[in-house]
Amino acid sequence: MLDAIRDESAELAWELKTCVFGNIVILDDESVRAVLHETDVLDLSMALRDPEIDTDVQEKVFRNISKRDLVILKENMRIIMPLWLWDTKKAQWKIISLIRRMEESDEIVIGHSTADAWTQGEKLPDLPKENVDDILVEILWNVDFVTEKQIMESLKTEAPELAERLRPGLFNFEDVVLVSDNDLEKTLREVEPDVLALALKDAHPEVQEKIFKNRAADMVKEKVEAPGAICTGDVKKAREKIVSTIRQLDDKGEIFVVSPGESKLIV
Repeated sequence: MLDAIRDESAELAWELKTCVFGNIVILDDESVRAVLHETDVLDLSMALRDPEIDTDVQEKVFRNISKRDLVILKENMRIIMPLWLWDTKKAQWKIISLIRRMEESDEIVIGHSTADAWTQGEKLPDLPKENVDDILVEILWNVDFVTEKQIMESLKTEAPELAERLRPGLFNFEDVVLVSDNDLEKTLREVEPDVLALALKDAHPEVQEKIFKNRAADMVKEKVEAPGAICTGDVKKAREKIVSTIRQLDDKGEIFVVSPGESKLIV
């Protein structure tokens, strides 16, 4: 499972970085029609909902799609619910992969100069590293917490710089302020008072206030304010236990956790 997710992460990042979806405009109309004939209209709708897509990409699609599918496409784009960034990128990836397969099987022909532009991003710039990081964060948010933890532990060893860039986009102890009061109350029922008090040692005041509001404050505060030396490693483990509890309840659907990333929803 871990290897599969990591392979998908690498492949998706590579595809979107080297084969920009917007480069569909450099394909000839006959090739675009062939690709659109094999593309699911819902995938196309999601791919075109990307706010970074230029209008000339939409115009190219609208001009070459069948009249029947054009009606469905425009209606989907009008009424479709807000999408996760991951949905749009995944849909674009599927279409990019389809173009590659059709070119390899000679169903469409991409001329040499066109192929160079497609793979080198001459028509549109390559996807910035930050965008690729966002996609990898979305992948991690779409796996269970145990798998996410395994991937991040592996990245800390094999690609520490990447792991450090991804970490802020994942759920951390300070992000408990993003959890609703009702959901946080459910979570804290699962956490022992001693663990909670340890996690709150030197925590940000906003985090402390959020937790005190949802747990018997006097009892916890007394433990937090108790004098004595505290091992930072123990504090870290206590915080990780709370994060683990939150993510596991989220995986089970018992609570809902919003990603701390800046662009998870496309509205």
